[in-house]
Amino acid sequence: KWNAKQNGLFETAVLPGGCFIISKKVFEDVGGFETGFKTWGHEDVELSIKLWLFGFRCHALPNVKIIHLFRKAHPYEVSYDEVYYNLLRMAYSHFNTHRIQKCKKLMIHVKANPIESQVLLDGVKKQRRAYFQKRKYDDDWYFAKFKIDF
Repeated sequence: KWNAKQNGLFETAVLPGGCFIISKKVFEDVGGFETGFKTWGHEDVELSIKLWLFGFRCHALPNVKIIHLFRKAHPYEVSYDEVYYNLLRMAYSHFNTHRIQKCKKLMIHVKANPIESQVLLDGVKKQRRAYFQKRKYDDDWYFAKFKIDF
């Protein structure tokens, strides 16, 4: 059970990637999944944040049953470098500079600077400008709305 405290439809900060639906129009309007991400990690979080910041809402219905077959292991290599790359790309795309620094501090398995340099080389600043122009809310609003201390 996910979020058993809820009885009916409720707003949620993040929709898990393995169990959500979205209309094609909305998916295309927000640009779909982040195409600049590496192999695996943060795609559902990034899409959820983007939906909220662009003026859409994410809901969960706890009595819906989802059957999801989880693999025991990825059929491809997942590295800390790539997971952290995705984290920083998400942060640069949507967060203020203070939160970007907080994300860098979460990178405990690798040094942040080389990965940050690669993220910046890969065009995230252009994406950031476009996203900031398109969004209706900022990350302060998002984190306050869901009472997330980050």
